Amino acid sequence: MLSLGSNAAGAGVPRPVSTPDKLAALVAEHDDLDIAIAVLWAAGGRDDLMISRLKKRKLQIKDEIALAAPAAEFCRTA
Repeated sequence: MLSLGSNAAGAGVPRPVSTPDKLAALVAEHDDLDIAIAVLWAAGGRDDLMISRLKKRKLQIKDEIALAAPAAEFCRTA
């Protein structure tokens, strides 16, 4: 994952995001999708295609979290 530099010298220059930051962003997105799915499900007129797409994305993020979590743990202990 890349982020743009925020200081004047590095403005607009991509820099790698640390693994713990990436993991936190993935977990937040996973939680947001969980809420969105629940809201759509609770709504009377269910949009099955949208729910299916959100669930698929949520599973993709879960896989990314599984890959990033061991690396994040390594960064904390190193």
